[in-house]
Amino acid sequence: MNNQDFDRFYSTAIKKYNDEALIQKQILSQVIDIVKHLFKQTLPFRGHRNEGAYSLDNDEENHGNFLALVQLLAKYDPLLASHLSMCQEKSTKRIEKLKRQDKAGSKGRGALITFLSKTTISKLLNIMKNMMQEQIAMEVSKAKVYSVQVDSTQDISAIDQFSIVVRYVLNATVHERLLSIVPSNDGTGQGLFDYLNLTLQRLGFNLKYCLSDSTDGASSYHDQYNGLQQKITEAADHHVHIWCYAHVLNLVVKEATSCCIQAVSFFTLLQNVSTFIKVSYKRMATWIKLVETQIRMDKMKRLKLIGETRWSG
Repeated sequence: MNNQDFDRFYSTAIKKYNDEALIQKQILSQVIDIVKHLFKQTLPFRGHRNEGAYSLDNDEENHGNFLALVQLLAKYDPLLASHLSMCQEKSTKRIEKLKRQDKAGSKGRGALITFLSKTTISKLLNIMKNMMQEQIAMEVSKAKVYSVQVDSTQDISAIDQFSIVVRYVLNATVHERLLSIVPSNDGTGQGLFDYLNLTLQRLGFNLKYCLSDSTDGASSYHDQYNGLQQKITEAADHHVHIWCYAHVLNLVVKEATSCCIQAVSFFTLLQNVSTFIKVSYKRMATWIKLVETQIRMDKMKRLKLIGETRWSG
Protein backbone atom coordinates (compact mmCIF):
# COMPACT_ATOMS: atom_id res chain seq x y z
CA MET A 1 0.00 0.00 0.00
CA ASN A 2 1.50 3.32 -1.08
CA ASN A 3 1.03 6.65 0.66
CA GLN A 4 -1.77 7.71 -1.67
CA ASP A 5 -3.77 4.56 -0.97
CA PHE A 6 -3.15 4.95 2.73
CA ASP A 7 -4.35 8.56 2.70
CA ARG A 8 -7.49 7.57 0.80
CA PHE A 9 -8.16 4.70 3.21
CA TYR A 10 -7.54 6.96 6.21
CA SER A 11 -9.85 9.68 4.85
CA THR A 12 -12.60 7.13 4.20
CA ALA A 13 -12.26 5.70 7.72
CA ILE A 14 -12.34 9.17 9.28
CA LYS A 15 -15.42 10.14 7.26
CA LYS A 16 -17.19 6.93 8.27
CA TYR A 17 -16.29 7.54 11.92
CA ASN A 18 -17.55 11.14 11.81
CA ASP A 19 -20.79 10.10 10.09
CA GLU A 20 -21.43 7.41 12.72
CA ALA A 21 -20.59 9.85 15.52
CA LEU A 22 -23.07 12.37 14.09
CA ILE A 23 -25.80 9.73 13.95
CA GLN A 24 -25.08 8.68 17.55
CA LYS A 25 -25.26 12.32 18.68
CA GLN A 26 -28.64 12.77 17.00
CA ILE A 27 -29.99 9.61 18.62
CA LEU A 28 -28.61 10.58 22.01
CA SER A 29 -30.17 14.03 21.63
CA GLN A 30 -33.59 12.44 21.16
CA VAL A 31 -33.03 10.16 24.16
CA ILE A 32 -32.11 13.20 26.26
CA ASP A 33 -35.31 14.97 25.16
CA ILE A 34 -37.35 11.93 26.20
CA VAL A 35 -35.63 11.81 29.59
CA LYS A 36 -36.25 15.55 30.10
CA HIS A 37 -39.92 15.14 29.17
CA LEU A 38 -40.49 12.29 31.63
CA PHE A 39 -38.47 14.11 34.28
CA LYS A 40 -40.52 17.30 33.86
CA GLN A 41 -43.82 15.44 33.97
CA THR A 42 -42.66 13.42 37.03
CA LEU A 43 -43.48 10.15 35.27
CA PRO A 44 -41.81 6.82 36.11
CA PHE A 45 -39.20 5.73 33.58
CA ARG A 46 -39.01 1.98 33.90
CA GLY A 47 -41.48 -0.87 33.73
CA HIS A 48 -41.50 -3.91 35.98
CA ARG A 49 -39.72 -6.08 33.41
CA ASN A 50 -39.26 -6.57 29.64
CA GLU A 51 -36.66 -3.81 29.34
CA GLY A 52 -34.25 -5.74 27.11
CA ALA A 53 -33.80 -4.44 23.57
CA TYR A 54 -34.49 -7.95 22.22
CA SER A 55 -38.06 -7.79 23.60
CA LEU A 56 -39.05 -4.42 22.10
CA ASP A 57 -40.71 -6.02 19.08
CA ASN A 58 -43.32 -7.57 21.39
CA ASP A 59 -46.12 -4.99 21.50
CA GLU A 60 -48.10 -7.02 24.02
CA GLU A 61 -45.56 -6.30 26.77
CA ASN A 62 -45.34 -3.12 28.84
CA HIS A 63 -41.77 -1.86 28.48
CA GLY A 64 -42.19 1.23 30.67
CA ASN A 65 -42.73 4.88 29.78
CA PHE A 66 -39.19 5.55 28.54
CA LEU A 67 -38.99 2.70 26.04
CA ALA A 68 -42.63 3.24 25.02
CA LEU A 69 -41.83 6.85 24.08
CA VAL A 70 -38.74 5.72 22.17
CA GLN A 71 -40.90 3.28 20.20
CA LEU A 72 -43.52 5.96 19.55
CA LEU A 73 -41.00 8.47 18.20
CA ALA A 74 -39.34 5.75 16.12
CA LYS A 75 -42.56 5.43 14.11
CA TYR A 76 -42.03 8.95 12.77
CA ASP A 77 -38.22 9.11 12.71
CA PRO A 78 -36.39 6.77 10.28
CA LEU A 79 -33.04 7.38 12.02
CA LEU A 80 -34.36 6.35 15.43
CA ALA A 81 -36.29 3.46 13.89
CA SER A 82 -33.10 2.17 12.24
CA HIS A 83 -31.21 2.44 15.52
CA LEU A 84 -33.97 0.62 17.38
CA SER A 85 -34.03 -2.16 14.79
CA MET A 86 -30.25 -2.53 15.00
CA CYS A 87 -30.37 -2.72 18.81
CA GLN A 88 -33.07 -5.41 18.70
CA GLU A 89 -31.13 -7.46 16.16
CA LYS A 90 -27.80 -7.29 18.00
CA SER A 91 -29.41 -7.89 21.38
CA THR A 92 -31.26 -10.95 20.05
CA LYS A 93 -28.04 -12.36 18.59
CA ARG A 94 -26.29 -11.82 21.91
CA ILE A 95 -29.02 -13.66 23.81
CA GLU A 96 -28.86 -16.58 21.38
CA LYS A 97 -25.07 -16.71 21.71
CA LEU A 98 -25.31 -16.79 25.51
CA LYS A 99 -27.84 -19.61 25.32
CA ARG A 100 -25.46 -21.65 23.16
CA GLN A 101 -22.74 -21.04 25.74
CA ASP A 102 -25.06 -22.03 28.62
CA LYS A 103 -24.90 -18.47 29.98
CA ALA A 104 -28.54 -17.60 29.47
CA GLY A 105 -28.82 -16.13 32.97
CA SER A 106 -26.10 -13.55 32.36
CA LYS A 107 -27.22 -9.95 32.82
CA GLY A 108 -26.10 -6.75 31.14
CA ARG A 109 -25.84 -5.56 27.56
CA GLY A 110 -22.21 -6.61 26.99
CA ALA A 111 -20.40 -4.28 24.57
CA LEU A 112 -23.63 -3.19 22.85
CA ILE A 113 -24.25 0.57 23.00
CA THR A 114 -27.98 1.28 22.76
CA PHE A 115 -28.58 4.48 24.81
CA LEU A 116 -31.72 2.68 26.05
CA SER A 117 -30.49 0.96 29.20
CA LYS A 118 -31.27 1.90 32.79
CA THR A 119 -27.57 2.74 33.21
CA THR A 120 -27.82 5.38 30.48
CA ILE A 121 -30.94 6.86 32.07
CA SER A 122 -29.27 7.05 35.50
CA LYS A 123 -26.18 8.72 34.05
CA LEU A 124 -28.25 11.26 32.13
CA LEU A 125 -30.32 12.10 35.21
CA ASN A 126 -27.16 12.59 37.28
CA ILE A 127 -25.68 14.85 34.60
CA MET A 128 -28.89 16.91 34.47
CA LYS A 129 -28.96 17.16 38.25
CA ASN A 130 -25.36 18.38 38.35
CA MET A 131 -26.01 20.94 35.60
CA MET A 132 -29.07 22.27 37.43
CA GLN A 133 -27.15 22.54 40.70
CA GLU A 134 -24.29 24.35 38.95
CA GLN A 135 -26.75 26.80 37.40
CA ILE A 136 -28.40 27.46 40.77
CA ALA A 137 -24.99 27.93 42.42
CA MET A 138 -23.97 30.41 39.71
CA GLU A 139 -27.17 32.43 40.17
CA VAL A 140 -26.77 32.46 43.97
CA SER A 141 -23.18 33.66 43.61
CA LYS A 142 -24.48 36.60 41.56
CA ALA A 143 -27.22 37.29 44.11
CA LYS A 144 -24.61 37.20 46.93
CA VAL A 145 -27.10 36.37 49.71
CA TYR A 146 -29.74 33.67 50.03
CA SER A 147 -32.03 31.86 52.46
CA VAL A 148 -32.74 28.16 52.93
CA GLN A 149 -35.86 26.12 53.57
CA VAL A 150 -35.41 22.58 54.83
CA ASP A 151 -37.67 19.69 55.74
CA SER A 152 -37.54 15.92 55.76
CA THR A 153 -40.00 13.11 55.18
CA GLN A 154 -39.87 9.35 54.77
CA ASP A 155 -40.17 7.90 51.30
CA ILE A 156 -41.87 4.63 50.36
CA SER A 157 -38.75 2.66 51.35
CA ALA A 158 -38.81 4.20 54.88
CA ILE A 159 -35.66 6.29 54.20
CA ASP A 160 -35.80 9.82 55.57
CA GLN A 161 -35.19 12.28 52.71
CA PHE A 162 -33.82 15.68 53.76
CA SER A 163 -34.80 18.32 51.17
CA ILE A 164 -32.98 21.64 50.80
CA VAL A 165 -34.55 24.62 49.04
CA VAL A 166 -32.79 27.94 48.42
CA ARG A 167 -34.43 31.33 47.89
CA TYR A 168 -32.64 34.32 46.42
CA VAL A 169 -33.31 37.53 44.52
CA LEU A 170 -31.72 37.98 41.09
CA ASN A 171 -32.55 40.80 38.68
CA ALA A 172 -35.39 41.96 40.96
CA THR A 173 -37.04 38.52 40.76
CA VAL A 174 -37.46 36.11 43.68
CA HIS A 175 -36.32 32.58 42.82
CA GLU A 176 -37.07 29.45 44.82
CA ARG A 177 -35.14 26.34 43.78
CA LEU A 178 -34.97 22.78 45.04
CA LEU A 179 -31.23 22.37 45.54
CA SER A 180 -30.84 18.81 46.79
CA ILE A 181 -32.53 15.84 48.44
CA VAL A 182 -30.20 14.02 50.81
CA PRO A 183 -30.89 10.62 52.45
CA SER A 184 -30.72 11.20 56.20
CA ASN A 185 -30.14 8.75 59.02
CA ASP A 186 -29.46 11.36 61.70
CA GLY A 187 -32.44 13.46 62.73
CA THR A 188 -30.65 15.50 65.39
CA GLY A 189 -29.98 19.19 64.98
CA GLN A 190 -26.25 18.56 64.54
CA GLY A 191 -26.84 15.76 62.05
CA LEU A 192 -29.20 17.88 59.93
CA PHE A 193 -26.76 20.79 60.05
CA ASP A 194 -23.97 18.52 58.82
CA TYR A 195 -26.10 17.40 55.86
CA LEU A 196 -26.98 21.01 55.03
CA ASN A 197 -23.45 22.35 55.46
CA LEU A 198 -21.79 19.59 53.41
CA THR A 199 -24.29 20.07 50.57
CA LEU A 200 -23.78 23.84 50.52
CA GLN A 201 -19.99 23.51 50.66
CA ARG A 202 -19.94 20.94 47.85
CA LEU A 203 -21.82 23.36 45.61
CA GLY A 204 -19.73 26.37 46.57
CA PHE A 205 -22.22 28.13 48.86
CA ASN A 206 -20.84 30.22 51.70
CA LEU A 207 -22.97 29.71 54.81
CA LYS A 208 -22.00 33.19 56.03
CA TYR A 209 -24.20 34.66 53.29
CA CYS A 210 -27.27 32.72 54.46
CA LEU A 211 -29.61 35.42 55.77
CA SER A 212 -32.39 33.18 57.09
CA ASP A 213 -33.71 29.66 57.39
CA SER A 214 -37.29 28.42 57.42
CA THR A 215 -38.39 25.16 59.05
CA ASP A 216 -41.39 23.66 60.78
CA GLY A 217 -41.65 23.44 64.55
CA ALA A 218 -40.06 20.02 65.06
CA SER A 219 -37.59 20.08 67.95
CA SER A 220 -34.68 19.00 65.75
CA TYR A 221 -35.17 22.22 63.75
CA HIS A 222 -36.62 24.72 66.21
CA ASP A 223 -34.80 23.95 69.46
CA GLN A 224 -32.92 27.06 70.58
CA TYR A 225 -30.02 25.11 72.10
CA ASN A 226 -29.39 22.05 69.93
CA GLY A 227 -31.71 22.53 66.95
CA LEU A 228 -30.71 23.18 63.37
CA GLN A 229 -31.48 26.88 63.66
CA GLN A 230 -29.01 27.22 66.54
CA LYS A 231 -26.28 25.41 64.58
CA ILE A 232 -26.79 27.77 61.63
CA THR A 233 -26.67 30.75 64.02
CA GLU A 234 -23.27 29.60 65.26
CA ALA A 235 -21.97 29.65 61.67
CA ALA A 236 -23.83 32.80 60.58
CA ASP A 237 -24.76 34.87 63.62
CA HIS A 238 -26.66 37.46 61.57
CA HIS A 239 -29.15 34.96 60.17
CA VAL A 240 -32.86 34.92 61.14
CA HIS A 241 -34.83 31.77 61.93
CA ILE A 242 -38.41 31.73 60.59
CA TRP A 243 -40.93 29.21 61.84
CA CYS A 244 -43.16 28.20 58.92
CA TYR A 245 -46.40 30.14 59.45
CA ALA A 246 -48.46 27.43 57.77
CA HIS A 247 -47.40 25.03 60.51
CA VAL A 248 -48.01 27.65 63.19
CA LEU A 249 -51.55 28.27 61.92
CA ASN A 250 -52.16 24.54 61.62
CA LEU A 251 -51.12 23.97 65.22
CA VAL A 252 -53.15 26.93 66.50
CA VAL A 253 -56.32 25.73 64.76
CA LYS A 254 -55.73 22.15 65.91
CA GLU A 255 -55.24 23.16 69.55
CA ALA A 256 -58.11 25.68 69.47
CA THR A 257 -60.59 23.11 68.18
CA SER A 258 -59.35 20.29 70.43
CA CYS A 259 -60.31 22.21 73.58
CA CYS A 260 -63.90 22.78 72.41
CA ILE A 261 -66.15 19.75 72.97
CA GLN A 262 -68.66 20.88 70.36
CA ALA A 263 -65.93 21.34 67.71
CA VAL A 264 -64.33 17.97 68.51
CA SER A 265 -67.71 16.23 68.31
CA PHE A 266 -68.58 17.99 65.04
CA PHE A 267 -65.34 17.16 63.19
CA THR A 268 -65.30 13.61 64.58
CA LEU A 269 -68.83 13.09 63.27
CA LEU A 270 -67.84 14.44 59.84
CA GLN A 271 -64.82 12.13 59.73
CA ASN A 272 -66.83 9.05 60.75
CA VAL A 273 -69.65 9.78 58.29
CA SER A 274 -67.18 10.33 55.45
CA THR A 275 -65.34 7.10 56.27
CA PHE A 276 -68.61 5.16 56.59
CA ILE A 277 -69.79 6.26 53.13
CA LYS A 278 -66.46 5.91 51.29
CA VAL A 279 -65.70 2.33 52.37
CA SER A 280 -68.75 1.02 50.46
CA TYR A 281 -69.35 1.61 46.76
CA LYS A 282 -73.11 1.13 47.34
CA ARG A 283 -73.22 3.88 49.95
CA MET A 284 -71.07 6.09 47.72
CA ALA A 285 -73.47 5.58 44.81
CA THR A 286 -76.38 6.50 47.09
CA TRP A 287 -74.55 9.64 48.21
CA ILE A 288 -73.83 10.75 44.62
CA LYS A 289 -77.45 10.15 43.62
CA LEU A 290 -78.65 12.13 46.64
CA VAL A 291 -76.37 15.06 45.77
CA GLU A 292 -77.48 15.07 42.13
CA THR A 293 -81.23 14.78 42.72
CA GLN A 294 -81.87 16.67 45.94
CA ILE A 295 -78.97 19.05 46.57
CA ARG A 296 -78.19 19.52 42.85
CA MET A 297 -74.52 20.32 43.33
CA ASP A 298 -71.72 18.73 41.31
CA LYS A 299 -68.90 19.83 43.61
CA MET A 300 -70.04 17.81 46.63
CA LYS A 301 -69.75 14.36 45.05
CA ARG A 302 -66.31 13.72 46.53
CA LEU A 303 -66.06 13.15 50.25
CA LYS A 304 -62.80 14.28 51.80
CA LEU A 305 -61.26 13.00 54.99
CA ILE A 306 -59.78 15.42 57.50
CA GLY A 307 -56.00 15.67 57.08
CA GLU A 308 -54.38 14.96 60.42
CA THR A 309 -51.15 16.65 61.48
CA ARG A 310 -48.43 14.05 61.95
CA TRP A 311 -45.11 14.70 63.62
CA SER A 312 -42.05 12.46 63.57
CA GLY A 313 -39.31 15.05 64.12
